[in-house]
Amino acid sequence: MDRRAHAHMATPPRIGYIGFGEVGYHHARGLSQDGIRNIVAFVDGPRHRPPYAASFRRHAAQAGARLVDTIAALSAESDIVFSAVTTDSAVEAAQRAAPFLSAPQMYVDLNSCAPDRKAAAAAPVLQAGAQFIDAALMGAVVYGGHRQPLYVSGPAAASFAERMAPYNLAAVVVDERIGTASVLKMIRSVGTKGYSALLWEVGMAARRAGIDLERFGDIVWPLRLGSGNTFDTAADYFIVQGAQHLARRAKEMGDSLATMTGLGIDAVMTSTTRQVLERLGELDLQRTAAGGTAGGSALFDAALAATDARDPGRGGALHGRPL
Repeated sequence: MDRRAHAHMATPPRIGYIGFGEVGYHHARGLSQDGIRNIVAFVDGPRHRPPYAASFRRHAAQAGARLVDTIAALSAESDIVFSAVTTDSAVEAAQRAAPFLSAPQMYVDLNSCAPDRKAAAAAPVLQAGAQFIDAALMGAVVYGGHRQPLYVSGPAAASFAERMAPYNLAAVVVDERIGTASVLKMIRSVGTKGYSALLWEVGMAARRAGIDLERFGDIVWPLRLGSGNTFDTAADYFIVQGAQHLARRAKEMGDSLATMTGLGIDAVMTSTTRQVLERLGELDLQRTAAGGTAGGSALFDAALAATDARDPGRGGALHGRPL
């Protein structure tokens, strides 16, 4: 490695985020705490867009980020651009950023997308001369921030991992193909989101039957995803936290379904999980979950109440029997 390359590696990279929701905020906050000082973000979504509200600017500042008004400004101030939008906006974000990117900039797509969608996002970035990294977060950044395992693939994946290692970004290089990390994520999502959909169904049935989940939660839900989980921890992670993202996760399951179908799998469970999350997303459970003070039982009860309001009389013969 020549002297200029050494200097490049020793200098903290300038970081930019397209999109600054939960993923962008917690990811940026972690990097800021671990030594990255120059972080900017651009947002053009339904809730936040230029000119940004003062409260949103303060929110970004808490994560060590400064909001900019254009993608051009973001690109000019970034060595590494993270795309953290939504599944169905990933390609558009790349297309909008590409005219302002060039070598040796890196464009890291964090979005949960099918490999075909990642390839479509990569095309304009690569054509501009920048490097594209297919990235897949394996877990919720709200808990681990930038230290949550990030599986990366593509020709520049190893360079990206090396560049970010001093700042404790937990990058795992898969291979040099764009799309491989996304395949891992999409298949994993079938399991994690399927687990969540099944937990919703079991929990709602238990509450409908009058079962006290504080006493019998570990009986009705014996499955454990991760080490040491109890029913309460599973409900907190997958139900209480997950209730705020049901619509988004249903869209992500659409990409998982496309991936499974592309692999020739008869993806009955994937399709059903998508339908369950879509229906739950229509029940407007975010307000009950907001603030994280409601427990799993409260969310199950809210889902039942909303379902009954749509379809009165579906309670069944066992409705109301306490246990």
